[in-house]
Amino acid sequence: MLSVIALLVPARATAALGDEQALAETYAPVVRLVEQPHECGPGEPYEPIDVNVLFDESTVALRGPWNPVDLVKIAPSARDIVGLYQYHLDFPGSALQPGCDYERWARRITQRTNPTVYAHVASEPASPGRLALQYWFFYAFNDFNNLHEGDWEMIQLVFDAGDAREALSKRPVEVGYSSHEGAERAPWGDERLTLDGTHPVV
Repeated sequence: MLSVIALLVPARATAALGDEQALAETYAPVVRLVEQPHECGPGEPYEPIDVNVLFDESTVALRGPWNPVDLVKIAPSARDIVGLYQYHLDFPGSALQPGCDYERWARRITQRTNPTVYAHVASEPASPGRLALQYWFFYAFNDFNNLHEGDWEMIQLVFDAGDAREALSKRPVEVGYSSHEGAERAPWGDERLTLDGTHPVV
């Protein structure tokens, strides 16, 4: 199980934040990866990372808008990217011919950090009495069908509850798993799901 959970919530009362943290911990996913015994060998080279390692990092560039020759800044801070649309962070390497470059780079910048899962509690005025608990995973590189730098994946648990405190007294009603350009959802407890107690296995 990944050891770090950062709860991303807007500023609100401490009690509500405590309930959201408790909810996030109760259902924190178990991430299973295929072991990679040797660098650049078979297995999964990438773990979900703490995105803070990308900021103020001299090997990361901010580019845009969607123009590979339009360098905005080297080693951008988190503040530098706020509100930008059609800009991107550029990592060292060639996405179409990655070799071991991204694997080695990701290992270097994350060596003093733990794998990280971000939790976010969300609701919509259009769906009163429904609460979503989202877990977000950021990977330095997507080494699957569509090769590219930086990749967010997510799972979402839905509760029939108005807030986190109420959700703590209930079970989720459904869970959704995202994948690149797709998703799948199922009722909580569906035979397709693998659970470790209250923790969905992803």
